[in-house]
Amino acid sequence: MERLEFESLLEELKGVKVYNIDNDDNGGVLDKLFNELKAEIVTSDLDIDKHRWYELSTTVIQVGDYFIGARGVSQMYSESSTYSDISVYLKFFEMVREEVQTYEYHEAK
Repeated sequence: MERLEFESLLEELKGVKVYNIDNDDNGGVLDKLFNELKAEIVTSDLDIDKHRWYELSTTVIQVGDYFIGARGVSQMYSESSTYSDISVYLKFFEMVREEVQTYEYHEAK
């Protein structure tokens, strides 16, 4: 995927009004993203922000060499609530993968 194609896709995603990634947008940009472009979810539940009735988190989607963040409702705490009750649409944005060096504790013998 070329950079201009990615930027065009990202602009389309920013214009769509959906509550979650699983939302069926009738052959729209989400369908194109996952079926035509074969995008994959790399990770989910990043940067959890808990509210009284729901929580928000970020899902990272890889499309070619690029990454798209999708931030929206990931958990609802009220059984009677629906996505439209909470009224938070997904927000899409570009993400960059960064390598992080970590250290793991091992007990010396």
